[in-house]
Amino acid sequence: MDKKVKTLLVDDESKSLQIIENLLSKYGPEFSVVARASTGLEAIEQIHKLKPELVFLDITLPDCDGFYVLEQCKDVGFEVIFVTAHDNYAIRAFEMAAIHYLLKPMNHLDFQEALKRFHERQGISAIQKRHQILHETINNKPEKIVLPCLTGFTFVELNEIIRCQAESNYTLFFLTDDRKVMVSKTLNFYENLLTDLQFCRIHNKHIINLNHVVKFIRSKGGTLILTDQSEVEISESRKRELLDRLKDHALGI
Repeated sequence: MDKKVKTLLVDDESKSLQIIENLLSKYGPEFSVVARASTGLEAIEQIHKLKPELVFLDITLPDCDGFYVLEQCKDVGFEVIFVTAHDNYAIRAFEMAAIHYLLKPMNHLDFQEALKRFHERQGISAIQKRHQILHETINNKPEKIVLPCLTGFTFVELNEIIRCQAESNYTLFFLTDDRKVMVSKTLNFYENLLTDLQFCRIHNKHIINLNHVVKFIRSKGGTLILTDQSEVEISESRKRELLDRLKDHALGI
């Protein structure tokens, strides 16, 4: 019989702990729950003692947050599936870091997807980088984004992104070092993540980084020249929003 995956459950709600354990029993027979913890300090103690391979970790605990737990256990190799009842802002942070999460109340389809992602894990060092991006974004200091691509994950500084272009159900990222990264998510997905940062949707096919705008050329809709010398068409319906964003950006608003 194959060795089971040692799993720790961390949540201060006993009902949530029981739900996770029940779902594991039904959909994850290869996982073995070795302990439960209801506080961050208890979780830290159990992680160092039991060295689990997977931790279901609630972000909000009575004595600390989940990030403190990770910081205290960063030398112990384990994967994390976050559990959260947070609002849309926190959910966006998970998407920026390409980290899977379970939103309370949990459903069995999301749970099965979380287990699938565990089996497709990319290695502890990549996971730790993604946790750092998640932490920065939740603390309103987003500087990087994780782009899931065919070969794994690409870690990109936001300022390295010149523009994003829709390619059917994919998005093509154009970066400052002449790299192009194709991601299997739509441009609408990245519009929701990026456009209240330094990015603006200017066309049904284009999102641009305001930091990389060199010149605006007047015409019916208009055209932008970007720092890579690309010329990007502006939709007439989005022209006013772009000009307002450029003005605010120039003033540092």
